[in-house]
Amino acid sequence: AALPWLQARYRYCASVAGSALSGCTGMAVVSMLRKAGKPADSFALKVTGEISKQKPIENTAFHIVYDFSRAPENSEAALDAVTQSQEKYCGVSHMLKKILPVTWDVMYNGEMIFTNKACAMPQAH
Repeated sequence: AALPWLQARYRYCASVAGSALSGCTGMAVVSMLRKAGKPADSFALKVTGEISKQKPIENTAFHIVYDFSRAPENSEAALDAVTQSQEKYCGVSHMLKKILPVTWDVMYNGEMIFTNKACAMPQAH
């Protein structure tokens, strides 16, 4: 049986990729919204992940929830910022999508306005 401290270390190492993903995509989204003059009143980002059950412990999937609060007319700008972050600006997400599913939901004023869960298999390169 693995030692408890060793299991915790594996989980920590696997979570580093999730931290990098949240920082990369979150910074890109905030930057784009500010540049467009449409910053959110409130913005929360949550990244969850799955890890393998056997050694070596590795990430097998990530899911991001972007949660915005702002005037309804700005929902399109928020969705556009998330899309650009995922498709153009976040190198961490681009790299991870080559090897594992990265899915995301966009919440706006408490309502889901986008999800890509149905089409998030790793990209062939």
